[in-house]
Amino acid sequence: KAVNERHGFTVTSTTQYSNRNSKSGNMRIRIPSPEFDAMLESIMKVSSQVFSKTISGNDVTEEFFDVSARLRNKQMVESRFRETLRLAKSVKDILAVEESLGNIREEIEQLEGRRKFLVDQTALSTIDASLREPSAFVDVEQSFWGKVTDGFRQGGRSLGDVVSFIVTMVIAGFPIMIILLILAFVALSVVKLRRSGRRHA
Repeated sequence: KAVNERHGFTVTSTTQYSNRNSKSGNMRIRIPSPEFDAMLESIMKVSSQVFSKTISGNDVTEEFFDVSARLRNKQMVESRFRETLRLAKSVKDILAVEESLGNIREEIEQLEGRRKFLVDQTALSTIDASLREPSAFVDVEQSFWGKVTDGFRQGGRSLGDVVSFIVTMVIAGFPIMIILLILAFVALSVVKLRRSGRRHA
């Protein structure tokens, strides 16, 4: 509303939502330069707390006059080329003048674009605002039965973790147990064979 009242417009606007349903967002707005201070004051008024504020400016006066002077000179050269083109007799002269005229026209368009940009920069101010809602925090005291229920839930989760650990260890150790049993069987067989050999001797 404040932007519209001051004849500005919104360039970009983004909104994010947190897990606590509080919103935050960023805005880039363009405001006529005379309305800059009033717009900044409006933003400050709707903010319960201001975390930071930075104001910067760039004096483009010198560049503006330089671009304007170069533009006038190029336009004068263009006028002379058009006059030369009107008086040209041969095809060769006409083509040469038209090529030069095309080059000078391109330079003029570039200077006009730069001049327009500088005028826009001085006529409008840019404001980047990052806004966020305060996070709602509600501390609700838990009832006795609620605490008991949470205790059972926590105990159940802990018991499940213990059972899961035991099952995992059994599954992981099963191949090792098989190998140990085979080795034990082989060792007992060797011992029995040796004892049987000694008796025969």
